Amino acid sequence: MAATITTIGSTVDPRNGDQNPYGLALAPATAGLVTAGDLIVCNFNDGPTNTQGNGTTVIGLHPGPGSAPYRIAQDPSLRGCNALSIAANGTIWTADDVANDTAIVSPSGTILAQSAPYSWAGPWGAAVASPPGNAVTVYVSNQIDGSIVRLRDRLVGDRIDAHRRRFRNE
Repeated sequence: MAATITTIGSTVDPRNGDQNPYGLALAPATAGLVTAGDLIVCNFNDGPTNTQGNGTTVIGLHPGPGSAPYRIAQDPSLRGCNALSIAANGTIWTADDVANDTAIVSPSGTILAQSAPYSWAGPWGAAVASPPGNAVTVYVSNQIDGSIVRLRDRLVGDRIDAHRRRFRNE
């Protein structure tokens, strides 16, 4: 039996034209601008020049064919976003290669925190493990030194308490 292939929609940002989706995650919860089951991506390229690594947007798409993209967040801290993962409460964690940072984005689009001044080495991948409660563990891979960094964070009101540890084969 042949597979059915269906185009859902474009991920080009409707306001600034950012494009070239890197990272794709399914929203686990309805919160803020996001509905459970939405497809969430970050755009790696900017809109005006299509320059790789200059994109600064996180975009959502409802999962039905013909969906229009909607902007969740746009911020310079997301520059070069190439991976994202979503916690059970809908909080979006990004790996932002060009910004050399990771950002934590609320489902309503607010940048909750950045991990600077933590020393990243080209964050490239992200995976979330969400145990029950308000704790979140995020793993971020770094392309320059091959390390994996574990962030154990807890949402306390509107701030993040973070504990980071780098794992590297030395």
